[in-house]
Amino acid sequence: MAIPTFDRLMLPLLQELAASDEGSLSQLTQKLSERFGLTPEERTARLPSGIQTVIHNRVGWAKWHLEKLGYVETVKRGVYRITEAGRRRAGLSQPDFTLAEARAFISSGSADANEAVVEASAGVVATPEERIGVAVRELELQLAEDIKARLLEMSPSGFEQLVVSLLLKMGYGGSRAEAGQAVGRSGDGGVDGVISEDRLGLDAIYIQAKRWKGTVGEPEVRNFLGALVGRGAGKGVFITTGTFSDAARAFAQRSIQQKIVLIDGDRLASLMIEHGLGVTTMAIYEVRRLDSDFFSEE
Repeated sequence: MAIPTFDRLMLPLLQELAASDEGSLSQLTQKLSERFGLTPEERTARLPSGIQTVIHNRVGWAKWHLEKLGYVETVKRGVYRITEAGRRRAGLSQPDFTLAEARAFISSGSADANEAVVEASAGVVATPEERIGVAVRELELQLAEDIKARLLEMSPSGFEQLVVSLLLKMGYGGSRAEAGQAVGRSGDGGVDGVISEDRLGLDAIYIQAKRWKGTVGEPEVRNFLGALVGRGAGKGVFITTGTFSDAARAFAQRSIQQKIVLIDGDRLASLMIEHGLGVTTMAIYEVRRLDSDFFSEE
């Protein structure tokens, strides 16, 4: 089943605390994962930030809302127990918390309360971290589309130099001058250039960098493999602004003696964003959390 939203975890969490009296967030996450029959993949699924698992994040926010409602209290750092009010709520026949009830701790006359009502009516049940992650992902997807459009407008030589810049940012090659001499000098037999795998030049990676509006098929990848074999090369990267056909990807995966990596337009744009090439930072938002050690008197 899908991972329950935090509001759907509130009553089960309260019931688990009613049965065990107290527990840590990790213990509660484990019990709720078992209760809902989450698969190993669902238990390890992470937020877009990669910092925390989805289920642990949602259990944490369920606990936070229950605390604000007076149903759960902190025993000591990281350990929580149910209150008498919580026991009464857990015993009610009302099956689940509604999102409106989850936000009921907010003063009804405040601006935040009005926002909570709007969110509740709209069915918004994602945690703040999830909403941030989704928003960032949406911005990155739009940015990737803009990047791909610009790549198609570049000249062949300009695109090759962009590939040089990206590979350098990823840690390949030596100096900019060395990389610039290496990439683009071959230009025949299905290979556009070669660059060192590391700064010491212990191994070489052969490159084909092509602007492509459509789908690159198996014949093009096969020609690239032939070029690698002809040069006695063991590693190659085929970079394109287009896409690769299923047959092309399958052919590259079957190659054993020569390792071929295919980078299509989507992945190319993603790598440029990840390594800060051709993009600029529009805004930085800092998200802070409580430093429990700071307040510890032990």
